[in-house]
Amino acid sequence: MFNYEKQFTKWSKTRKMGIYKFVLMYGLLVAGSIYFISSLLLSYFLGSINNNTIPHYLFDAVAWAILTGIGIWFVMEWNYKNHLSEKDERGRKTTMGKRLILVLILIELIAIQLVDSLIYGLLDIWLFILALIIQLLFFMFIQKVEKVKDFIVHIVLLVSIPALFIYILPSTTYEGGKAIVQNETDDEVTFLSTDYKLVPTAGKSEWFIKKYNYHYEVEGSGEKLFYMVDPATGKSYQLEEDFFRYYR
Repeated sequence: MFNYEKQFTKWSKTRKMGIYKFVLMYGLLVAGSIYFISSLLLSYFLGSINNNTIPHYLFDAVAWAILTGIGIWFVMEWNYKNHLSEKDERGRKTTMGKRLILVLILIELIAIQLVDSLIYGLLDIWLFILALIIQLLFFMFIQKVEKVKDFIVHIVLLVSIPALFIYILPSTTYEGGKAIVQNETDDEVTFLSTDYKLVPTAGKSEWFIKKYNYHYEVEGSGEKLFYMVDPATGKSYQLEEDFFRYYR
């Protein structure tokens, strides 16, 4: 069973370092490192590493680490200051409910990052991260409020954000695009490994989706061919020549 007394005793010592040192140590150094390393490992196992992977995840890790450090600080401070009032049964149930909501917010963030890795960073996930930040701020607010309607609003936000995320997802993943390319070709083709998995496009911009298409290099009938697939519509296009010929 979780020992809350031990947790708050430990926090009474940790909080003495102040918010800035806490965010630097537990946010940037701990949470940031975990986020960065886990994102790289996830991309590696999913085969989604490309030239922009490290800068992209490094920027995300710093931003997420700062927000995480600040969020944990305020949540722990409010829990610590309300510790005496949470000793009764009702207080413990309320606290457990709030912790559950916080865990669900973190799960949402991890799920968004996982899906974004599968489609090679095509989503403007900062819009969703901003929504999660607003949700986290609201979560901090209800730490002091015990009204049922506030929890109902929070649950609505908790459901609506992933629902919107699922709604705007591209029609296909990078791996799904391979099947589309295969169906467009008359002969059997072999997909070649490439670091250039995305190609910029000047086409119509979609909501929450960056202006990139999936890029494929295939070999068939003794020649090397290049294709791109629109992730929003699932349409494939054959390129006349290697788009990245000047970068190799």
